[in-house]
Amino acid sequence: MTALGLLAVALLGASPLDGSAPAPGAHVHAIITPAEPHLILGKETEMALTIEVRDNDGAVTFAPERALASIGTISSLTAAGDDRFTARYSAPVARFPQAAIIVVDLVGGGQHLRASTSLPLYAAAQMPFHTSANASVSVRIDTETFGPVRADGQGNVTIPIVVPPGVRNGIARATDTNGGTRETAVDLQPAPFTQMLIVGAPQLEVGSFSEVSTFGVTMRGQPIAQGATTLRAAEGMVHPLGSGAPGEERFLIEAPQKIGSGAMHLTATAVDVAPEPLLVLEKRAEAVIPLVAGPAERLTLSPSTDHLIIGDDSAATVTVYVADRRDNPASCTGALVTVDGRVVELKPDGASCGRLTIAAPAKPRSGSLEVEARLGDLRARTFIRVTPGPAVRLAASVSSRAVVGDGRQSVAVRIDAFDKTGRPAIVPPLTWQAAGGRVGPQHLRQLGSYVTEFTPNRTQAPRAEVLVVLSDPSLSATTVVEVEPPRASLTLSARVGLFTNFGGMGGPIGIFEALRALPGRSDAWSVGLMVAVLHNDLTTSPANNNKPLSDTMIEMSQVPILAIVQYRLPVPLGVDLTAGGGLGVSLASVTLRPTDGSWAENHSKAHALAAEARANVAFPFGPGEVIVGAHYVWIDLGRTSEGDDIQGNSVGFVGDVGYRMAW
Repeated sequence: MTALGLLAVALLGASPLDGSAPAPGAHVHAIITPAEPHLILGKETEMALTIEVRDNDGAVTFAPERALASIGTISSLTAAGDDRFTARYSAPVARFPQAAIIVVDLVGGGQHLRASTSLPLYAAAQMPFHTSANASVSVRIDTETFGPVRADGQGNVTIPIVVPPGVRNGIARATDTNGGTRETAVDLQPAPFTQMLIVGAPQLEVGSFSEVSTFGVTMRGQPIAQGATTLRAAEGMVHPLGSGAPGEERFLIEAPQKIGSGAMHLTATAVDVAPEPLLVLEKRAEAVIPLVAGPAERLTLSPSTDHLIIGDDSAATVTVYVADRRDNPASCTGALVTVDGRVVELKPDGASCGRLTIAAPAKPRSGSLEVEARLGDLRARTFIRVTPGPAVRLAASVSSRAVVGDGRQSVAVRIDAFDKTGRPAIVPPLTWQAAGGRVGPQHLRQLGSYVTEFTPNRTQAPRAEVLVVLSDPSLSATTVVEVEPPRASLTLSARVGLFTNFGGMGGPIGIFEALRALPGRSDAWSVGLMVAVLHNDLTTSPANNNKPLSDTMIEMSQVPILAIVQYRLPVPLGVDLTAGGGLGVSLASVTLRPTDGSWAENHSKAHALAAEARANVAFPFGPGEVIVGAHYVWIDLGRTSEGDDIQGNSVGFVGDVGYRMAW
């Protein structure tokens, strides 16, 4: 017995309840009194019953709950005053001797009373005999004698008899006309009848405890001996509580935790010993008590899919489940289900509370469908995403057919995806092919529509850029953007490099340059100003001079300032290739310093005409361009302010690299 079962036994008690003969001071109980001690089948069809409540010291008002009979039926159970009820017992159609077990349940004030009795059903019959002519015949059955009745001239006689239940044999006594007497045993051939009744609750909640009573009678219709009955359950557990009223045994049954087959099957058995002759008779009764779930404690929604495709013929099925705390299917009465706030009706489903079907939306929409179920305080919610169908076609378009290829300006590119019905669709991640520029991150503009930006590289000549977008090898789209060279009106650049005249002069050089484009086709010509700073150290050897120049260091710094004319070559290489030249003046500072200190160092100034020829190539990089230049600069300083004569080109070839910005 489980701990819970022991507790229930302790609460319910195990003392017998004898409804017909209560002990002094017994608590409230009820009894059933038939109008007659027995009913004769074949002569009587019904009998009045009186049910009385006794020892009702608390003046509790009781009302009938139910009435049961092992054979026949109980009807017209009504109140007939305080603590008194009447009912009518209707006999069965079958007219063989038997006994009916009658049970009436009363409830009131939170109490439950159970009254019981047994009603023997005698059977009236006509028993034919054949004996000697005009003989006097009588029959003794149990303690009653029927007859005598005189036979006719052929010895035939029929005797009316009444047979009580459980009587197997009778004695027929015939006395002939000469006074001779003969007795013969008569086999009454009693038919079997229901001798046990199981009385329990109309239904049981899983995991609950309930009291069950068994009632048994002997073949003669008398209560069976107490303690002779056992009760077994195919599911759950049974705990004996002891004897109750005569013929009654009480049990506490513990319902299984799971509904399983839906019922609890009980089997009661008892052994009865019949004398003369000695027979051991086994009695048996079965009862099936439906199992029901406990109160609903869990409400769940189970969708068949997590998404629906717009315009598709498919549908989602959502099944509603309600379960008790033991996970048994519970009652769904009062459940309300809505889809996006709209109440929908559930279709019955034997395995659940029901199910609803949601068709895929016909028109494009975003988000999800919200399915919500309510049952009392319980809530359950699920969402079904609404998605477009798979894309079968892509279309690409640009916000502008032309864009300036300066490495900064961009054009918006839109990709629209369509399903087989022409509705917007979703696609897997897109990949791009754009050799002459870069494609930015893509964004979902709306359902089935994606937007990104294409920024072409800096270009020097007009070109057509083909943009290709791919979703998978079989799904692609193309569009064309006309890329035009930038029309910058002003460019500024800063460069550093080295110069050499391939003789004794060489050193670092820094150049700052500002150019403005001239109006005209493609702004190919530009003019501006170049300012350079260069420095070199030179050790000279004397020729024929008044000063000892051997081991003399010459330090020369120059600032050439030139006006520049430049032309951009129309080459479709994605780079800026220019050529040009310049003319200006160079300001120089010359210092002569003997290495041995034999004379004081000499400082002088000089200026001279400066000329330049150039070629530059620029590559897009970030907001501007990396520029690499090759120059040939001619500066012949000649005689300085101190009379020194510097002959030949003091600069020569220049190689530089720098960065250029355009506006």
